[in-house]
Amino acid sequence: MKSLIKSATLSALSIVVMGSTIVASGAANAMDPVTGKLGVTTNYIGATAGGSFSTIDNSDQSVFAGGLQGRITTPNAPISLRGAALFNDKAAALVPEITYDLAVTDNANIYIGGGYSFITKENELTALGNRNAPVVTLGGEMQLRNNVVIFGNGKMGINAYENTRNDELAFSVQAGAGFSF
Repeated sequence: MKSLIKSATLSALSIVVMGSTIVASGAANAMDPVTGKLGVTTNYIGATAGGSFSTIDNSDQSVFAGGLQGRITTPNAPISLRGAALFNDKAAALVPEITYDLAVTDNANIYIGGGYSFITKENELTALGNRNAPVVTLGGEMQLRNNVVIFGNGKMGINAYENTRNDELAFSVQAGAGFSF
């Protein structure tokens, strides 16, 4: 329990630190130049639940993970800074990311991007492997009410496992809800 609290605290701090320099700049309010839709224009932080699997042969590397996830928009650009902390009872994967956001309706986006997964305890299995690794992400988000956002995404950690072939991938899928600000 103590490590879970420590991981959650580190996760929250990484999300705050990652975006603290641009929070004051506000949300992007420009329409998407491709679709002409407004999309989700707010920053948010929320809780997730999810699971993972890997490409390791004859191995059960599945992990259930809880997490925190946040988004900070950039002014007048379809780019967001995101942070995720996926944790279990042994370790956490802290994942800062940058994404390209495409508005699909006036209250929903899809996004694709990349980042890096930092494992808090090397060789302990997390939702994104057991070592630090590059990450590719694909997801969607929808603003339900003034302060409620739902979201889901998939993340792929590249070469994310210690002591395996160099091409092993970790896949993690999360869904959650957040408070927008």
